[in-house]
Amino acid sequence: MNKLLFILPIFFFATAYGGIVNHVNCVHARPGPGPAPTWVYVDGCEGASCSVRNGTDAFVQAGFTPTYTHHSLRFHLGVYLLGISIPIEQPEAGANACLLLDGGCPLIAGAGERSFTYGFSISSPIVGPTVLIELNLIDSDTEESVACAGVSVTITA
Repeated sequence: MNKLLFILPIFFFATAYGGIVNHVNCVHARPGPGPAPTWVYVDGCEGASCSVRNGTDAFVQAGFTPTYTHHSLRFHLGVYLLGISIPIEQPEAGANACLLLDGGCPLIAGAGERSFTYGFSISSPIVGPTVLIELNLIDSDTEESVACAGVSVTITA
C-alpha cells in the first residue's frame, strides 16, 4: 500500500514551542464529524502557519466540552491531499483515547472543558505538499463523534 504519511504514536506530552492554530470543522471524518474543539495547539505552529518537518514528531493538544457522557473513546486520524484520502495505518494508541485525556474516562457531560494530548511521527516519501489532517475523537460504544478538528499542515524537508 502506498502511504503518504505513516503515523506512529508517541507516549509523552509536548513541551517545546508552539501555539494555538487555526482549525476547521472536519469535512471528511467518518462517522460524521462532531463539534470542533474550542482550541487546538500544534507544537511548532501558530495561527494559519503550520509546517512540520519530515521525520520529526508532531504533537497536538485540543480542548473541548463534552455534551454527553462517554465511557470508552478512540481516535481516528485522516489525511487528505487535495481532498483525496491518503491511506495511513491507524496508531495503536488511538484505540484507547481515554489514556490520552486529562483525567481519563469517563467524560461527564456538563463537567467543563477537557483536553487531550496526542503525539505522532511524520514520515513522508515526499516533502512540500500541504495536507489536511483530521483528528476525530469517537465514542467507541455509540460510534458517534465527540470532537473533530482539521488542521492544514505543510510537510517540509
